[in-house]
Amino acid sequence: MALLRYFISFLVLSWIAAGSAVGVQQQPGNQSSHDSTRATGYDKAFKLLQSGKNVEALAEIDASLATSPRNATLHNLRGLVTSQLGRKSEAEASFRKVIELLPNAPMGYNNLGTFLAGEGRFPEAEHVFQTALKIDPGNFTTLLGLGVTLATLRRNAEALPHL
Repeated sequence: MALLRYFISFLVLSWIAAGSAVGVQQQPGNQSSHDSTRATGYDKAFKLLQSGKNVEALAEIDASLATSPRNATLHNLRGLVTSQLGRKSEAEASFRKVIELLPNAPMGYNNLGTFLAGEGRFPEAEHVFQTALKIDPGNFTTLLGLGVTLATLRRNAEALPHL
């Protein structure tokens, strides 16, 4: 369990440090996070999050999503913030929305898999990470997430190649 907690902490800190936009690919119908209005809302929310002002960050994200409901990067950040606030069903819904908007990008799958593993829902997490591997077989985060999940399930021989 300690390894799992370390893994989850590592991923959350990595996503926050990277602006949680790693792995986002533009697809038809997905508004770019580079649009000045959306970037401003995202930037404000991200700075609030970095300052530990999660409730204020969530308000900024929700305001931005009101005008850009198909922005996967904002939904991803919303998932991270609501997860930190303990609003688990909202976090899960946000990560699932990222997958809906960007079904061919591993980011949403990795975040959902990490969230599910953190909730002790390891078989579901394994399935989500396996789906992400089909999309991007060399994705480090996916491989690590699957490896940690399999190790937690005590399937060490299967986990080892991913770690």
